[in-house]
Amino acid sequence: MYKNLLKNRTALYLAVNYPNSTAHASEKNYVVYDSTKDAYDDNSMFKRETHEFWIDKNGKKQFYKGKEGKSYVWEFEEALKEVEELGRSNKTKTFTCGNNSTKSDNINAKDIVTYHIYHDNKIEKHIPKKIKEGNETRYKYVYHDSIGNEHEITTVDWHTTKEKGVGQVYNTKPTHSKVLSDQYVSEGNTSRRVKYENGDIAEYGTHPKKGIIWLLYKAGKNNVELIKMPDSLNYKKDGVSIAYSFSKTQRRYTGADSFAGFIGYLAKSGYKLTTTGSCFSEGSSFPSQEHCNGRSVDTLYLGIVEQDQKVIDSAIFFHFTEVLKGINEYCQKLKRAGNGGSLHNSHLHSGNFNSSVIKTIKEK
Repeated sequence: MYKNLLKNRTALYLAVNYPNSTAHASEKNYVVYDSTKDAYDDNSMFKRETHEFWIDKNGKKQFYKGKEGKSYVWEFEEALKEVEELGRSNKTKTFTCGNNSTKSDNINAKDIVTYHIYHDNKIEKHIPKKIKEGNETRYKYVYHDSIGNEHEITTVDWHTTKEKGVGQVYNTKPTHSKVLSDQYVSEGNTSRRVKYENGDIAEYGTHPKKGIIWLLYKAGKNNVELIKMPDSLNYKKDGVSIAYSFSKTQRRYTGADSFAGFIGYLAKSGYKLTTTGSCFSEGSSFPSQEHCNGRSVDTLYLGIVEQDQKVIDSAIFFHFTEVLKGINEYCQKLKRAGNGGSLHNSHLHSGNFNSSVIKTIKEK
């Protein structure tokens, strides 16, 4: 029955659990089952599309139930690969008797806090015991390729600011708190910025869908870390390409963790992308309501379906849990991204980076 079919882990899994799908194990977009079957909600590990889950406030992935959806062969492939890799990483290599001690993680950071981004989507943040004077507010980012080479990509400055809430639309300038400053600026779509005594920020300008509006970003109680993104990256060495440039934006700040994910997915895709930015220095993000705190990065489409699909797959692979595309004819050809409406016909939205995946290692 299965002659010449059991060629990989996915085929073997399907043969045991969904035998009628075994012959389709090499067809990535083949639907194994949909939401009309109990298996769809019972097997959340195969829910991989961004509209099938969300990340809660603790950074844990939660899955929607009762919604329409489908489970594709590619989702089985990803999930089974993760299970295999988890098994390998936890495989006992040294056996001892009566010894519960474990070896400390090796730290690879000297004088500066360093993010290590690995080709297989693991990310670590290494914190040395002593940070060199001048590096207290700097982070280094290092990429590790598939053959073990280390690539020092960039070193950036970081600062903290009060977290900002999602932008609220106003037709006139908000007057809810004492104004500390009211400045005219020329920053892409943003032409005016007001800062308030309570920490809120209001920005004014042209929104691509709503026209001339104000957006009010209310300050929260917690601090967030933002890094100043390099004006461009154009790293190419030993088959690794990590490259981007900005287009018509001063939203050149983003979350420190998110930037690690962005570097990872640039390397994974291998394409030089054009970004329309993330957020401003204090966490506001006009004309976007939801880019606040640097939790999202927008990139322009490359215009070739195979390439843009690889970008989407790479963003998801490197832990961006909200990837949104447009609804025009071209965008309908792209898979795995959620519906971002016509606003995203011009660009891909990669947001809500899952910081809980980052392992922090401190030098003892």
